[in-house]
Amino acid sequence: LDALKTVAPQFKGRAYMTTIDHEKEEGHELLNIFYEKEQIDFPLLAIVKPTNREPLRYVYDDTYITEKVIHQFYQDVSDKSIQPHYKSEAATYNEEELVHTVVGKTWKNIVLDLSKHVFVLFYAPWSEESNKFMKDWEEFADTVKPVRDLVIAKMNIDANEAAGVRAKVLPSLVLFPKGNKETAFEYYGEKDINAIWDWLEPHIAVPEPEPEPEPEPVKESLAERAKK
Repeated sequence: LDALKTVAPQFKGRAYMTTIDHEKEEGHELLNIFYEKEQIDFPLLAIVKPTNREPLRYVYDDTYITEKVIHQFYQDVSDKSIQPHYKSEAATYNEEELVHTVVGKTWKNIVLDLSKHVFVLFYAPWSEESNKFMKDWEEFADTVKPVRDLVIAKMNIDANEAAGVRAKVLPSLVLFPKGNKETAFEYYGEKDINAIWDWLEPHIAVPEPEPEPEPEPVKESLAERAKK
């Protein structure tokens, strides 16, 4: 706190500096917004940077905080030399599961795999609709299991985050297509496995190659005609 108070005047006009008391109820809730650890080592230094899309959060990975550390951490965030912080549960992997569990740490390796179509269910444990639909989602995964380049996944949006991912309605179904992860397709139809497949099939179908144009017949020259 002494270090923060000392450097605060130097950041006037560049950053707001504040403190959060985690022992107070409102402080505890604020802390959970940007950090997922159940047991947090204090003091915790973080920077929240506003952007046009969503605020980016950066967390300093040590509890030894000095004036020099605060200055360097701020500079690293400004220079984009460190990555934003995203909440994540522990990574798990089970070859037997029909629906692959995606967490913040495995988002890049699973969902952004260019060789696979990845169809993700975004849910939250507190959402009754999510819990009701989960059994149908597993049944759907079993149905489409023969499609080799299709991965059926789920992500607890309450405990995990990824860049640019925000689910406005739960549960949400979003397809991240093979070969192009910059464009995602959200399913807005009924939560019925037949309706979902009818929507999904054309999105993952391999386009038929266009027929090659037939070569135009070669016209004979006047000299060739005269020889005949």
